Amino acid sequence: MVPLALYVSLFEDAARLSGLGNLGAVLGTKVTPGDLGPAGVLFSISPTIREAVDRLTLYVTAIQGGTSSGFQEIGDNYVWNYQISVPNLWPRRQDSEFTLSICCQLIRLCFSRNWQPAEIHFEHPEPPNRTNELDKIFKTSVKFGQSSNRLVITKADAQRIFRSEDPALVSILERHINDLSIKESKSLRDRVNSLIGMHLGYRRITIALIAEDLGVTQRTLQRRLQHEGTSLRELVECHRRELAQKQIDASLKKFASRTRSAMPIQPYFGELGDAGRTRRIGANKLALKRVGSIFRKPPGRAVLRG
Repeated sequence: MVPLALYVSLFEDAARLSGLGNLGAVLGTKVTPGDLGPAGVLFSISPTIREAVDRLTLYVTAIQGGTSSGFQEIGDNYVWNYQISVPNLWPRRQDSEFTLSICCQLIRLCFSRNWQPAEIHFEHPEPPNRTNELDKIFKTSVKFGQSSNRLVITKADAQRIFRSEDPALVSILERHINDLSIKESKSLRDRVNSLIGMHLGYRRITIALIAEDLGVTQRTLQRRLQHEGTSLRELVECHRRELAQKQIDASLKKFASRTRSAMPIQPYFGELGDAGRTRRIGANKLALKRVGSIFRKPPGRAVLRG
């Protein structure tokens, strides 16, 4: 198996060298259940979209390690979150678009050709010179600069029964997938960080929520985090700062690429004098504005206790 860092780097380089900014999303539309091995076959024989995506979540490590995903019922929708769990692997646009495109493609092949997701979220900023190709691929409007990559499915679509399944075949496939799965040992901090990435900006993050996801009591979670020298509040704030920095760096890079065609520049616009500094400040403010919705507490948000 190709190391995750190399895979992400090669994917980004391929998109850049080919000039195909939407390479990952396009390739995702070519995938079939058989391409994913037993996990894809299990997806294809599931009776509902909910069970199919839930199974994909459980066995995603059989396809690629170093990732975190979760599938939860939230309000009137089911939400599938996907994210590379290594924070310094950035950018990772192609992997994110490829993965969500695959999931949409599998749903259309196995359940309904004309299926449309309720929403699509991406953690990376909106690409420069963006066209409507991504909207056509996903068949819905796409949101960028979110706290995680998300596929939102309505309850009506997720719970509709399309077929019955063979329990014996399911059992065989599940055993085979378990044999193939990558066994990853994550610390409590890593597991909590993965859950923060899934929920931030979309759900209220509380000790109760994270403890329920981990299957432990609130007191146990607080005690174990304290033993590791941290708290839920600290982890959330750290995640927010990292997210904001990524958005700022992306805005600076976008501005630099536009300016480079007009005149040579030094890193961080050192040779542009006062005008360069003014533009850099403007880029920072724009980036912070884009992540403002993540920093604001959702309506009725409970007080976060670490």
